[in-house]
Amino acid sequence: MCIRDRSIMERDKQIYQAFVEQYLNEPSKKITYGTAGFRDQAKYLRTICYRTGIVTAQIAKYHSKNQLALGVMITASHNPIQDNGMKIADIDGGMITSLLEKDIEHFANTQDIQKDFEDLDKNLQAYFKREKQSGKPIVIIGRDTRPSSDELANLVKEGVTNNEGVVIDLGYVTTPMLHHAVAYFNTGAKKEEKNWEYYQANPSHLVNQYYSCLLYTSPSPRDRQKSRMPSSA
Repeated sequence: MCIRDRSIMERDKQIYQAFVEQYLNEPSKKITYGTAGFRDQAKYLRTICYRTGIVTAQIAKYHSKNQLALGVMITASHNPIQDNGMKIADIDGGMITSLLEKDIEHFANTQDIQKDFEDLDKNLQAYFKREKQSGKPIVIIGRDTRPSSDELANLVKEGVTNNEGVVIDLGYVTTPMLHHAVAYFNTGAKKEEKNWEYYQANPSHLVNQYYSCLLYTSPSPRDRQKSRMPSSA
């Protein structure tokens, strides 16, 4: 098991035990991963969020040689305020492939995290048809402004970092911003020759690229006026 929980245990067994009891305990209810990702009342999502960080970093290890990032968005869209959720963005900025959803769901809800972590890795090797790559797995995280979002985002971050990953935290963003940030980081950012450390220190640069995209693709006032003019035909 490659998660750095063991190093924590070696440094301080008491801290490790408290960590296990708080974050690696069984989820209080089974939560499914659907088209909106995981979604339920926030009080049920703490363990799910931590494990989502672990599994996202594990998937990112299969793209780490080329420093390609995955994303996690903490949001429940239009759901009631007591709800929250999270969805994983793939390296192209779209939703994670449906072929991995069941593996993600199973690991997030498992009662035997060590055994199922090993099973998860075998399934990922079979899916990608290669071994994990060298380099740091990178995960870009965003969240909405719900009261529970900061805590849940921090739990995702803990899961990522305890699985040897690095986090680029965008802070409060919309879902499209998160997806665009992942796509831009894996494509446009490469042309700028900036690495993950730059964006970790300057996450606003990824967010600003979203606004630049909108400005570039939005019609000008003159074009909008033309579109409202009746045709002479």
